Amino acid sequence: MSKIFVIAGTNHEANDWIRRNMEKRHISGTTTLSRSEYVYVADPIVLRGFRDPHGVFIGTWRERKDIEQVIETLLQQSVHVNKSLEMLRKEVAVMKHSIVVFP
Repeated sequence: MSKIFVIAGTNHEANDWIRRNMEKRHISGTTTLSRSEYVYVADPIVLRGFRDPHGVFIGTWRERKDIEQVIETLLQQSVHVNKSLEMLRKEVAVMKHSIVVFP
């Protein structure tokens, strides 16, 4: 059984996206996915043990404190080179070093 991993800024964002995605797929008749096939990645450890995980980044995922670890874990679990994840890793690194805090 294939899982769809949802990387979101909050549990609420993930659950809302999952509900809407399930409704859309049900209406179009394109899938028989159940709720248990969607996994909210609340922590990078959720991804461990899954080979070549796939899913979506939604909402405020860039604001997660652990986003670098999530992306690194996804890259480690990927079977093939994932150019999209490599680009996201670079984007997050640039964001991290370009944040300026004003007093």
